[in-house]
Amino acid sequence: MTAPNRGRRVSTTDRAPFNPSQLPSINKQVFVTFVGGKPVSVNSAYANRKPSARNRGTRRLTDAATTWRDIVIQSCRVALAERRRTISQAPIWWRLPLTVRVTLYGVRGDADNYLKLILDGLKVATGIDDKHFATVIASRSPYPLITPGAAIEVWQAEEAPAETAVSA
Repeated sequence: MTAPNRGRRVSTTDRAPFNPSQLPSINKQVFVTFVGGKPVSVNSAYANRKPSARNRGTRRLTDAATTWRDIVIQSCRVALAERRRTISQAPIWWRLPLTVRVTLYGVRGDADNYLKLILDGLKVATGIDDKHFATVIASRSPYPLITPGAAIEVWQAEEAPAETAVSA
């Protein structure tokens, strides 16, 4: 029996390699886009608002976070418009739920901390709440690009998650 992995870093070779067949086929693809710019982590996305007569010192998005979210929204809207033009279908032609895959370039830290603003931008750009995203895959690329940013892929999920029936 081997000892548990305590205090030792797990190398990338210990993980199962990515299998491209895990992603849906290309005809289920809603859109793909690359958002250039420095992604903003949720850890640095919020700042305290000074108390005034109107508010009690609530939290707000920082200027960098607002800019990043707006860039994500604009990039997704452009990708959606281009995709609609190429397949010439109605404005909302995909079926729910959706699968989202985000690959981050030029970032350090946990990949899931960068998802909050990206998913909020997708929500505004597509008009679909992020509760309809069946699977969200976040990864950091070990290969840095010249431009930091995020590659966003949105797919139709293969099938809706099974709802569990509760018997009384």
